[in-house]
Amino acid sequence: MSLHEQTLHNFIHLLQTQPSLFLPKDRAELDHLIADQTDDTKQLSNAISTWCESHPEIDQALFDLESSGRAPGTKKTGNVPPPDITLNKQTLRNAIQQSFPPSSPPPSTSKP
Repeated sequence: MSLHEQTLHNFIHLLQTQPSLFLPKDRAELDHLIADQTDDTKQLSNAISTWCESHPEIDQALFDLESSGRAPGTKKTGNVPPPDITLNKQTLRNAIQQSFPPSSPPPSTSKP
């Protein structure tokens, strides 16, 4: 697995396992960022890495995950590849959407 693929896998892993790191405004930023990229793993990875640089807590969590040698979804250490998923814009956008709970509708003010 390439370094770019590993970065994308790790980022998706963060979205799934540590959604509290991401603010609601981050969702919109990430969705816009990914929409503007081609469906190229290297370009997506570079865009995510650059975005993380301006979000220190997320950048640190991603760095910690990458330097732990632990593949997302595994409990073993070492160079175990994560489960096969297609790394593309849609996969990233889905992970972003799923990491944020839908906003609850405002309470109804109408009287019966």
